[in-house]
Amino acid sequence: MPRSAGPDRITRFGQLMRTNITEGALPFRKAYLRSLIDAVEVDDHVIRIHGSRTVLEQAVLAEHATHPAGGRL
Repeated sequence: MPRSAGPDRITRFGQLMRTNITEGALPFRKAYLRSLIDAVEVDDHVIRIHGSRTVLEQAVLAEHATHPAGGRL
């Protein structure tokens, strides 16, 4: 049975991301963000963050993505 990125899993992943990018060691935070983000565009009124939906979905579905003590996605 294929796993899905349902609302609960997405919420847990968002909480994990928030924790990892605010509390982790600086090199880890940079690596964590680089693993998911390809580019950031800053405009006068809008900030756009670009990345692969496939990579993001794989990160959400990764088993260790549900464990705050886990490593890089």
